[in-house]
Amino acid sequence: MAASKKKPNPEITNSSYCLSTAVSDFVLMSSCVYGVWSMFLANWTNFNKVFLHGYIWFGFCGGAAALGVFKFGKKQLPNTMVKAHQLASWVAGTIGMANLAAQFYIHHFNFAFLGNVHLVTCAISLLAYFSRRDIAMTIVG
Repeated sequence: MAASKKKPNPEITNSSYCLSTAVSDFVLMSSCVYGVWSMFLANWTNFNKVFLHGYIWFGFCGGAAALGVFKFGKKQLPNTMVKAHQLASWVAGTIGMANLAAQFYIHHFNFAFLGNVHLVTCAISLLAYFSRRDIAMTIVG
């Protein structure tokens, strides 16, 4: 009988490769899809509720998680994918969280002023990003 030959494992060039983190990001992405679906159904039964800011949050978070599935799940990865995941995570953390807080204050407490204050912080995040200064992006996000 011939000895079975083992196939050589492809070399891992992605330093972020971690299967458990990829699975965790997939669960996060799935929960974002569930959140969007739940808001859609709540809006369908009561057209007085508007969940625009919640949709933005779940969209940014789900997009960052989807990129994270690829970033952490692939053994070879182009550098553009790593940078795209970093940007998407930063956007979800700065702009997405502000939208989630605005959604909470505007629709849960009916306190639009504080919700709008949270939305103004999105403008600060955008200014920090377009300034292209690392210190500004670190302070904001």
